[in-house]
Amino acid sequence: MDFIDGVSLSDLLKDPNPERPTRLMREDIDDDHIKFIYRQFANFLLQLFKLDFDRIGSLPSPRAEAECPLPIRPLTFKAHSILQSGGVDTFGDRHQGFATTTEYFQYVAGQDLEQLIHQPNSIDGPYNAKNKFKAFKAVKSLIPDFINAKYDYGKFKLICDDLGLANLIVRSKENLTVVGVVDLEWSYIGPAQLFGSAPWWLLQDRPVNSAWDCKDDEPPKIAARYFRYLETFKRVLEEEEAKMLGHEEKELSSLVKWSQDLGAMWLHMLLLVGFNDQHSFPFTQLRQHLGPAEWKKREKEFDHTEELDAFVARKVRELKQYDDALEKAEEVRAFVDSGGKGGVHCHT
Repeated sequence: MDFIDGVSLSDLLKDPNPERPTRLMREDIDDDHIKFIYRQFANFLLQLFKLDFDRIGSLPSPRAEAECPLPIRPLTFKAHSILQSGGVDTFGDRHQGFATTTEYFQYVAGQDLEQLIHQPNSIDGPYNAKNKFKAFKAVKSLIPDFINAKYDYGKFKLICDDLGLANLIVRSKENLTVVGVVDLEWSYIGPAQLFGSAPWWLLQDRPVNSAWDCKDDEPPKIAARYFRYLETFKRVLEEEEAKMLGHEEKELSSLVKWSQDLGAMWLHMLLLVGFNDQHSFPFTQLRQHLGPAEWKKREKEFDHTEELDAFVARKVRELKQYDDALEKAEEVRAFVDSGGKGGVHCHT
């Protein structure tokens, strides 16, 4: 691996002294600097968009391809984080692939339900369990409405779940010319509409994070910045695409606009990460795009069912068992940390 002489763009853009750790971009970044950065990144994305693939799946090594010609299910940032932090394996049969974008999105949306169902402490109580179950079921039911028919059967593109401004190395604080793109570990072959979605990374931080949370469905202050920067990115992307040979149809910039106009961008943001919450910014924007009446109609399909009642009862029972086990483990830890002084209470 070659050494790249430069500095992390992320370190230059984020607040050096935040009240709490965050990747969120500082508010005092000059607009001309933003355009310069976005323009370079747009060029990189346009180069990646030229790559076409026939199937959704992992990027196999030459040896793996010889042994097993069919790509296996991709190792995504979402599936990994659910397994690492939630202890739930949502991969399914990794040797079974996907023929369409619709099929793949249904699988990924199902991972949120799998995490909710199988992680013992995935709820706060019965009300929370009920609302999460209905929300995740409703999102999964919406997927056919957010599929771009032109790309459902391919061509597919090179996706990197965590690709954003933090992956860029620039020459210096004074010279923001990009000299390297690094850390593309969460890469796989995926849907073109996922590649061509309105980006989550415009302010560096993911809109699913708590700093973006909506209160009473009202967008946070940061939302205005995001939408302003989105307009900037769309403009420079279209300008750069118009300059490139082979991009006369402005396919990528058209996809980005489509994702915003249809509201698919909010679904895409939810599909990229795990541990989603119905009060997050993308979730709220998705509901608002559909309209309150349509969202309630979708949720109502999964309300007052035997499946829901059984799920809530089981999750409440599991949560109590988890809390009891956690309390006992904390007592044991405190006992060990104290050098064996005191005692451990027995629970029945």
